[in-house]
Amino acid sequence: MQNSTEIFSIALGLQEPWYIKEVNFDKENQLDIHLSFKRGYKFKGKME
Repeated sequence: MQNSTEIFSIALGLQEPWYIKEVNFDKENQLDIHLSFKRGYKFKGKME
């Protein structure tokens, strides 16, 4: 069985360079999903 990080990655349709850094589910039923991207990745496009 897959862990929660893998399950949420699939559900969100994440692709490289993006990945889930951390998943927290607290006693108040709040779900926090922290995203990040691979260090050194060069994003294409114009920054304004």
